[in-house]
Amino acid sequence: MPVELICKAHIPKVLFCLYTTAMITSAPRLAILTVAALSSSLMSSTAFSNTFSQLSLSASEEGNITRSLDSAGELNSQIFRVEYTHGKLVQLNVDNSLTLSGLVSASKYDDFEGFDQLRWGGSLSYIHKSGFGPYAPKLGFDLSFSHSELEGDARDNNLVTASFSYQKRISAAWLFNGGVEHQISRADSLPADPNTLALIYDDPSQRQPGEIYDFEATTLFTTLEYAFENGVLLSADYRYTDGVIISTTKHPTLHLYKISEAVYSDSAFSEGWYAYQIEANTSAWSLGASLPTGTDSSINISYSLYNIDGSEHSNYENDIVAVSFVHNF
Repeated sequence: MPVELICKAHIPKVLFCLYTTAMITSAPRLAILTVAALSSSLMSSTAFSNTFSQLSLSASEEGNITRSLDSAGELNSQIFRVEYTHGKLVQLNVDNSLTLSGLVSASKYDDFEGFDQLRWGGSLSYIHKSGFGPYAPKLGFDLSFSHSELEGDARDNNLVTASFSYQKRISAAWLFNGGVEHQISRADSLPADPNTLALIYDDPSQRQPGEIYDFEATTLFTTLEYAFENGVLLSADYRYTDGVIISTTKHPTLHLYKISEAVYSDSAFSEGWYAYQIEANTSAWSLGASLPTGTDSSINISYSLYNIDGSEHSNYENDIVAVSFVHNF
């Protein structure tokens, strides 16, 4: 049997094997190779395909950019972001589709230049429809890779994300989506930081690594959407993440140093700030509304609240309000 037909007949098995391999090796480069290899084998047998582009302009405000434990250390910032996505939707057959896309985005923080960043990456999304009609459930697999380059070098990172999802239209208006997601973040090796070394209080056995963006995290998510006949879309989202938090402080302590997984001077802020990574569970609630402004554009409004339960009874809160204009080409 030709390779193209083998791949097409066993797409779910191929995706699962590729995802498992990526999780075991924890290699961001494998995600890029996976997208390239899989898309090459599948697109040769497509029924039809079409390209798309999307431009997003957004402004948001984050209430606790430092992830501070107390209100005295909380700093907020306005964020401006432009993002461009270009991709291709490939309809393999009646029940299966594949979407390949790439993106580039730039973010500007009004008060903290160290957070300014350029991000680029690509993604692959496979959807299988189980049955006929608009109410048939859909199973999805997504694999993406992104690289973020910040002014504060300690925060540069590569991120691989893989997720499995289940989607079901409950009625003409209601849509349910839920699933599980796993992230692998890897940071570049950093030179020794004399400021951080001073925090170990002459005890070399307490020395922590400096790569604050080396971590893995697993998220369970669920989303409920309601669509009005005039095109307005309301959504509610909940995400529970077992992972880490990257926090910043001007008052490091030996106790904080000991419970951290990594510590480094945080160049995203002025001198004297330290970033640290600790294990944490995060509950995130989001409400959103999409208001159509034309056939191919909309204004999106969202509010997100984060409750972060860190190790050793370290609890954090954060919220983000965002408004964006999205245009599809």
